[in-house]
Amino acid sequence: MNPPTGKMNLPTDQARIRVANTTDVLAIARIVEYAYRHYTQRMGKPPGPMLDDYSARASEGVVWVIEDGKTIVGILVLLPRPDHLLDNVAVSPSHQGRG
Repeated sequence: MNPPTGKMNLPTDQARIRVANTTDVLAIARIVEYAYRHYTQRMGKPPGPMLDDYSARASEGVVWVIEDGKTIVGILVLLPRPDHLLDNVAVSPSHQGRG
């Protein structure tokens, strides 16, 4: 699978997408927590993305981070399957709705 490249059209001049590494796991988990935690009460349990092992996923090379400058503001988990590729998208609340 070829990695996504290039800049995103965020309102800053330093946005980019890159493959995640294990040093990004805490930031990834924090973004997933903020993006999905409001579903826990509705569902009565944490949704699947909150239970994923992001350290393992980063080691597998299937997690991508979106950076605004040097801050991770979003994540993509891409798992190639016969019927889909995208597994998870999560964006920091401070960057939601920006495109």
